[in-house]
Amino acid sequence: MLPWLDQEFLARLQSLGELEQEPQRAKLAARLAFWRVQKLAQTLLAALETAFYKDAPNLKELTQTLARAINALEGSSESFWIRLLNQTLSQLPLTEPAAVAETPELFLAVSQSDVAGVVTVPTSGSTGQAKRIYSTVADLENTEDFYYFGMRNIVDPGQNDRVALLMSGTRPGSVGDMLGRALGRWPIEFSVPGFPPLGREEFWGWYQELLAWEPTCLVGVPAQVLALARHDLGRQLAQTVRAVLLSGDVAPKGLFRAIEEELPKAKVFLHYGQTEFGLGGAVECRFHLGPHFREADIILEILGPNGQSLPPGEIGEMVLTSLSRQAMPLIRYRTGDLGAWAVGVCPCGSIFRRIKTYGRVVDQVVWRDGQKEPFWKISEILYSLPGVVGFKALAPEEPDDCLKLIVNVKDGPDKATEASLSELFKGRKWAISYEDASSVKGQATGKQILHKSAT
Repeated sequence: MLPWLDQEFLARLQSLGELEQEPQRAKLAARLAFWRVQKLAQTLLAALETAFYKDAPNLKELTQTLARAINALEGSSESFWIRLLNQTLSQLPLTEPAAVAETPELFLAVSQSDVAGVVTVPTSGSTGQAKRIYSTVADLENTEDFYYFGMRNIVDPGQNDRVALLMSGTRPGSVGDMLGRALGRWPIEFSVPGFPPLGREEFWGWYQELLAWEPTCLVGVPAQVLALARHDLGRQLAQTVRAVLLSGDVAPKGLFRAIEEELPKAKVFLHYGQTEFGLGGAVECRFHLGPHFREADIILEILGPNGQSLPPGEIGEMVLTSLSRQAMPLIRYRTGDLGAWAVGVCPCGSIFRRIKTYGRVVDQVVWRDGQKEPFWKISEILYSLPGVVGFKALAPEEPDDCLKLIVNVKDGPDKATEASLSELFKGRKWAISYEDASSVKGQATGKQILHKSAT
């Protein structure tokens, strides 16, 4: 920790606490800007120790430039440090996910003996070569801190909360491990039922055990949480659940609102994270206006198709640079996720800006005429309609004018669904079919993706 960075400052950053006085907020923002430049300099220095980045163009020179600025210009304004940060990033190359998947050891900045946790995750969140992400003890503790402060906005030990994680993870460095450690600080009761099983009988038994435990907070993938809420047993779930944290995938407004309707006692929060950056990336505060990004530990750029930085409100690819990861410092890492900086300041007063997320860059329907339809718009319509608990979308490998939708519904075909989609597609060729939604359908991970199929 840097000498001037006290514990009170860290607590303010981590907890998304309210800042009632504007001068206090401005002072904290200036310190954060200087902190981020210092941490970037440390990250670049660590990257020079890796086999992947050691020969990267400009890296050594930029590291030295930042060090000189930090030593000579500590009292400069917030705007100066922001400009310096952005100028530095613009001169650094992008890191492709495939490089991390193919040779993760090349990104190690520490010895193998210093690795305390290894998490394996498939590329693109669904298929492809798995990535192995390494963490040191300090990396794991940093994630635990983020989970602890983030969950303080969601659960309350004084209310006898019981948190159920509907995702896998008990190995060191996994979501279950980190969340369990964080909640253990209170302590708050914690269980890891895991992803809902796909088999009808297995799912029924799994759901009954979940209900018997009487969770007050669910942490899970958006589509699967909605499927649970709209299941025949959902009314029992709604009796105990007071909070829901959606993670692991984008949550369109229609899906988000549907969960609120099905679980009326629950407040629903959004989370965004990347395994490559310690799982925790952004979490909502009590005002529910978008997740506050973890800017003390990660730099986020929103880039347009030509690599240009986009202003708040404009959607582009989310590119991340780690500021505190010891084992695997990543520079300008292309996440493949679509996002945008939210416009305006949150009423909570946090200096951490808010984000909006829109799914994967590759998940878009390409019509025969070259026009593209973002997949999140289709999800928005389908999940906003009663009875829909999931769907599968199949697009041809080559641009075509046909899209196939297989929708899981409780009560049969829905003409309102077809009317809404016809309006979105505006006369283009598409087909829809329906399947019974007697259990949670789809992928084991619950992520909603656009599948490719031959024509």
